[in-house]
Amino acid sequence: MPSDAFSLDAAYPPITHVAYNTEMSRLGKHIDYEKLVVELWTNGSVSPDEALTRAAIFLRGHFTPLTAGAREEEPDAEGPSGEEFLRDALAKSLEELALPARAINALKAADIHVVADLAQKTDADLEQVKNLGEKSIDEIKVALSALGLSLGMRIDPAVLGALARGGTPR
Repeated sequence: MPSDAFSLDAAYPPITHVAYNTEMSRLGKHIDYEKLVVELWTNGSVSPDEALTRAAIFLRGHFTPLTAGAREEEPDAEGPSGEEFLRDALAKSLEELALPARAINALKAADIHVVADLAQKTDADLEQVKNLGEKSIDEIKVALSALGLSLGMRIDPAVLGALARGGTPR
């Protein structure tokens, strides 16, 4: 079998065709990521998502015996809780995001200084910001998603109050 082949179990008839490819991908300023693109065709008796999920479960089962005796990673006891992580992420200044200087300057000119201010904006709001184009808005979305946030978020006023920004940028 060629080294770039992907073997399939021929006894699983709902899968009619599988193709995969890897592509270079970018996340913020990091350009050395790869993205796996899988194309999966089925005969309709199961959805492609369900077929891929089942395959992942089977694959995990095949590798489980190899990890016997291996120590499981314990969650970081000292890591911040979900609410603390959210507060920390929202309190970050724009300079702490992986954004180009031009985007940061445009956001500051629009009186957006911290991530909490940015996350509450919608796509339509950002389209109105002078010197902020579609590419910059896409970069903002990527930077926010790296923090587990997105545009158009409704943030609990209690969380905003806990940021203790006092209206000035941090």
